[in-house]
Formats: sequence, C-alpha cells, structure tokens
Amino acid sequence: MKKDDIHGPRLTHETVARLAETARLALTPEETDSIARELSDLVDYIDCIADIDTCGAEPTERVLLGETALRDDSPAPRTAGSPARCGAGFVTLPGDVQGEGGA
Repeated sequence: MKKDDIHGPRLTHETVARLAETARLALTPEETDSIARELSDLVDYIDCIADIDTCGAEPTERVLLGETALRDDSPAPRTAGSPARCGAGFVTLPGDVQGEGGA
C-alpha cells in the first residue's frame, strides 16, 4: 500500500488506545493521537525503505570497519560491596541489597 492510497493514519486513535490499555499505559487523548500519527509516519517511512532496490548490493558482515572496541571478557577485581561467590554458582549479596541485616 502506497502512501498515496492512505486516507488518514494507518494507526487510529482507537488502535493506539487499545494497545495502550493492553500495555497498561495511561495516555491522554492528546498523547494517543500524537502516538498514532508518529507510528503511522514510521510505518510510511518503513514502506519507503522497502521500495528501495537492493538488487546487486553486496551483503555486509559488519557495519563498522576495523577492529571492535570491545574489551576482553575477563573478571574484574572485586570491589567493596560487590557480591561474593559462595560456591555452586550462587552469590551472596551485601546486607543493604538483601534488606536490613541481610538474609
């Protein structure tokens, strides 16, 4: 469906209100209308992207060129107040995390 074929927003006030209720969001009527317009614009934009001819475009393995900026996956030194291992994969937490006085 092209944008020219649309007479009004794809997502209506009623649709967004129903979605908000399902998600337990309290939206004002103005917020509901605004979100309906924004989501409709987003769907229209995605349709525009879908119309782009990508035939012949080389697939990419990574978006960024060069080395990754990730650090080595190694344990950090223990700091005061950090959880301590107590065996079998369990962790003990300081008292202030567990509640008054700990468990």
